[in-house]
Amino acid sequence: MPSRSSKCGNELEAINSSERDNIIVCAASGSTRSGIWGELLSTAAAIRGCAGVLVDGIIRDVTRMREMGFPIFARGQSRYDSLNRQRVTDFDLTIELAGVVIQPGELIAMDEDGIVLVPQHVEAKVVQAAWEKSQAENQVRNAVAGGMPATRAFAKYGVL
Repeated sequence: MPSRSSKCGNELEAINSSERDNIIVCAASGSTRSGIWGELLSTAAAIRGCAGVLVDGIIRDVTRMREMGFPIFARGQSRYDSLNRQRVTDFDLTIELAGVVIQPGELIAMDEDGIVLVPQHVEAKVVQAAWEKSQAENQVRNAVAGGMPATRAFAKYGVL
């Protein structure tokens, strides 16, 4: 019978190979057999400087991860852990989630509003465009807070 450490080897190696500000993406094909990610893996990833986790499946220990402030996005949650139910077979490779191909090193932005993947070949242009839009939104916010009607703010800045 394999040892417990060999069953967890790839997921722990994946965490140990992550670098500061990485987002770990778990391609579990939407599996609901068990929570493939939880508080202990989040703790290990956070210590490595990981920025968050995206799971195409379900997770566990949601309350503890929220208390940690660790960003994690998944299809749902479960009380069952993955030991003897699922295992990590590989990491650091190109995957497909919901019809979207994700390559290692691509920019991923996640928040309560959703998830955005930015391919590397357009990353600089997208980041610049996002920064410009953010600055324009700040101008509109300040203008409206200062009493400018929203219609005039939109006409002036083109953002709302």
